[in-house]
Amino acid sequence: MNAAKFLEKLSKFESQLVAGKGNFEKIHGFISTIQDIESKELFEEYREKVFPKLVPFLSLLIDCAKQRAEKDPDFDDVNDADLFLMKMLAMSQLPECIEPIAELVKSGHKAGDYMWTTVLNYYIETKELADIIVNKLEGQLPGEFLGICYLDMLNSVCRKDDSFGPHPFSCPEGVARLEHYLTGDDPGYYSYAVSATAALPFLMESAWKKLLPIAVSHPDKTVQIEALWAGAKLGDKDCQAKLIEFAKDYRYADRCLEYLRELGLEDLIPEECQAEEFSILAEMSTWLSHPNEFGDYPTELSIVESRTLYWPPTKDERKLTIVRYRYEKWKDDDTDEIGVGLVGSVTFCLFGLDDLNERTPEEIFAIHCAWEMELDKYEKPKVGMAILQKHNPGFGSSGK
Repeated sequence: MNAAKFLEKLSKFESQLVAGKGNFEKIHGFISTIQDIESKELFEEYREKVFPKLVPFLSLLIDCAKQRAEKDPDFDDVNDADLFLMKMLAMSQLPECIEPIAELVKSGHKAGDYMWTTVLNYYIETKELADIIVNKLEGQLPGEFLGICYLDMLNSVCRKDDSFGPHPFSCPEGVARLEHYLTGDDPGYYSYAVSATAALPFLMESAWKKLLPIAVSHPDKTVQIEALWAGAKLGDKDCQAKLIEFAKDYRYADRCLEYLRELGLEDLIPEECQAEEFSILAEMSTWLSHPNEFGDYPTELSIVESRTLYWPPTKDERKLTIVRYRYEKWKDDDTDEIGVGLVGSVTFCLFGLDDLNERTPEEIFAIHCAWEMELDKYEKPKVGMAILQKHNPGFGSSGK
């Protein structure tokens, strides 16, 4: 839809809101069409003509939702149309569109909503964008989850631009907040401790000297690694040595190696970290430990089998490796969680297939092949087996 038609519809929604008859679900759907813009030229047209008009519409939307809630206790803007609109404004990266978002950060609007992660993530590229929000807050630190999103934004900008600062958490209130995150004993909030640790190199000396030992001794490995990066960045040779030692463990290697490179310490990367088998296990560990998967590092990984095959999903020949993972006492009954994943194409574990761990290597390759090709009944080995045999004569006929 071109800008003129969008603005015409926007005007109708505006009139409905003013009349107290706005449909928030339809507004959410309408605003979401901006995400479908694929043309660079059309997006630029929206930046010029549409996004500035969305600023007053956002204020109207929020005010009308509040009025509706006051009149109807059961009213709930379940689609969070206002938060989605904020995301669109943030995506524009126009200064005039940042101002209203900065105001909402300051007021703590829906401070517990996860969408703030996405909204503030648009402002990490340059300090000029982040400065608009920082200046608006005038030293105020948002609460709840919004406070963590704000902290993450600040940390990202500090890492990209040494001239950004001072870090807003480098104050008594901020340091106390960071210490609270670091000393919390609920594993569900250990990610807050990671965010707190990432801020350490950008704080005043008295603050990081107080908090760094707490972070280094944290029970969570991710926090420990973040602390070693922070310490190494601050010039602590002991932290640097420990970071190198952590890199020798394939479970934590990817993050450690990334930090060593970031710190300009590539020459100190252990030789064993560059071995092919080590890299395969490290990649699987990184995937498994992602918050969207297990969210924790595996107890153990082992290579089941590697094959060089013509791989139909990518239309080339490549080495693929089946990796078995084990999470000790992970299940509710305190038994181990054991499964397999594939590295070499799309690194992935098909958790929904309970019997995958009992399959032969050929069947596992076949199932992953069919899954990558998005075929129906991919979980049936014969579907992918026929495709692999067509391109790899002899595959599966003799156990090879």
